[in-house]
Amino acid sequence: MLTYDLGVTQSFTVMHNSTDWRIATHTYDGGVNGIEAFGAWGIHETSEEAFLLQEGEGWLVTSREGQQAEDYAIRKLSETEMCVVEQGERHAVILKPGSRVLVVENRDMSNSRTEPVLPEIRRAAAAATR
Repeated sequence: MLTYDLGVTQSFTVMHNSTDWRIATHTYDGGVNGIEAFGAWGIHETSEEAFLLQEGEGWLVTSREGQQAEDYAIRKLSETEMCVVEQGERHAVILKPGSRVLVVENRDMSNSRTEPVLPEIRRAAAAATR
């Protein structure tokens, strides 16, 4: 059996690589996953990604097209709920200090890209995460 100490992770850390998938953590890092860093969508064209809050406070912001101010959802993460981002769905995780999210995703994330977030969506996310 393999075991991993999740208490020693920083920012985005891959904890385990399997043949087709991997497990990682996002630990709060203001310049990576704090509200101040929310400026781009992550988009994985050929894979899904699951998020589970382990501790603290976090939100998952998603959008289908990312081109209209009303095309977004902000979901407060819970330790009892797993959120799965679908293929091609724009997304970003926002964490508060002291927070950590477990991430399960395809091992090969090479077919991924980023796009800028509309200022209106960024403002809405800032208001929702206060």
